[in-house]
Amino acid sequence: MTNETKAEIRSILDVLNKNQLDIALSTLKAIQNAPKAQKHPFNSICNIKRQSAADGQSIATLQAAPHLNNTLKILHGGAAFTLADAATGMAAYSILDHAAGEDCVTQDLHYRFLRPAVNGTIIAKGSVIRKGKRTVVVEAKIYADDKLVGVADGTYIIIRPESSG
Repeated sequence: MTNETKAEIRSILDVLNKNQLDIALSTLKAIQNAPKAQKHPFNSICNIKRQSAADGQSIATLQAAPHLNNTLKILHGGAAFTLADAATGMAAYSILDHAAGEDCVTQDLHYRFLRPAVNGTIIAKGSVIRKGKRTVVVEAKIYADDKLVGVADGTYIIIRPESSG
């Protein structure tokens, strides 16, 4: 790291209050602890980890942290939504024909907040409902402390390589 970069970081840190410093430290630790070969760095910042993904099923976890909280000090709805998107995407991706070059992206995702998630490990269980020719329909259930805190359903568009003919 250059001296110029270090000075820029110090100047940013000098103007932060304690809460902002806690959030900055939490974010930096999440990035630091991310696996070096992680495919999606955004998931590292959000403390999301893939536990399993196969045969249309997935489990993804999110470790609650200060940088993921809202002003009420509970998990921000955007973090819960991001976990649902990750889990459903992992489930959809697990049934694609990778040999044919298939991939997928979220077309739409709906999330229903049932109760707040406060601390600890938040778990999302994704499942494929149906794979069609162009889309994959998915759902996820999100748990905190073994209580259902949210449900999501959505559609992923299947992307295929352009044919050369």
